[in-house]
Amino acid sequence: MTLGLLLPCLGGGGPAKAIEKVKVYFGQGCFWHVQHELTMRSLKINKEAKGVYPEGSFSPALTGYAGGRLKNDDGTVCYNSYTGKAYDDLGHAEVVGLELPMDAVEQLAKLYFDEANDGPGRHDPQDTGSAYRSVIGLPGGVKSPAFAAVERANAGRLKLLPGKGGDPDTLGAGTVYIYDTSEFPFYPAELYHQYHDDMTEVYSRGYHGLKGTLQKAGVISKKVGCEV
Repeated sequence: MTLGLLLPCLGGGGPAKAIEKVKVYFGQGCFWHVQHELTMRSLKINKEAKGVYPEGSFSPALTGYAGGRLKNDDGTVCYNSYTGKAYDDLGHAEVVGLELPMDAVEQLAKLYFDEANDGPGRHDPQDTGSAYRSVIGLPGGVKSPAFAAVERANAGRLKLLPGKGGDPDTLGAGTVYIYDTSEFPFYPAELYHQYHDDMTEVYSRGYHGLKGTLQKAGVISKKVGCEV
C-alpha cells in the first residue's frame, strides 16, 4: 500500500455537494490498531462510493483520549504528564476520532462491532484496564441521530450503555459505553502516537508516511499540548 493510495481517504474527488457530516470517536483496546483499521476502511468506503463524497468528507482518523470528566490544570489530557496526571488517571480511554459523512457511520461502526465480537472481545486483549474499554463517542450520545446507525451495525450483539465518565474496562463484559461528545470531548494524542505500528502488527511505509504528509499540509499539528 503506497501513500498515494491512502490519500483519497482525506477527500473524495467527486463533484462538490453538501453532505451531512458528524464527528465521532471509537475506542477498543490500543488506539494504534483502531487508527489503522478506521483509516483503511475510510479509504475503502471512499473508493467504493466512486466519487460520491466531495473533498474533505473524511477527515484523518487521529488517536486521542476521551471518556473522562477530568483534565489537568493546564487543560491538557496526555499519555504521560510531567505537570499533572496521565490520561488514564483522569478517567480517559484510548480512542480514535474522525469526521465522516453521516451515511458512512454504519459501515465504520460495523467494522468496530465485528472486531469486538471476534475472540475475547477486542484485537489486543493483553491490554487491560479502563484505559482500553470499548467506547463510542457521538454528538448527543444515545440521543444522537447517528445512534440508530450504530444500533444497526451492532445488531444486538453487545449492550450499548450511556457512558458516565471514567467507566471500568469492558473486556469480557459484552458492553460498549456510548458518550456524548459535547460532555466527553476528544483530546488528540501526541504526535508520536499517530500512524504507529500496533504491538503485534507492522504497517506499510505509506501508512506511516501519512503523519509527515498531514503535518506538511497543516492537517495535523507538529505539536499538541503534551509534546515536549
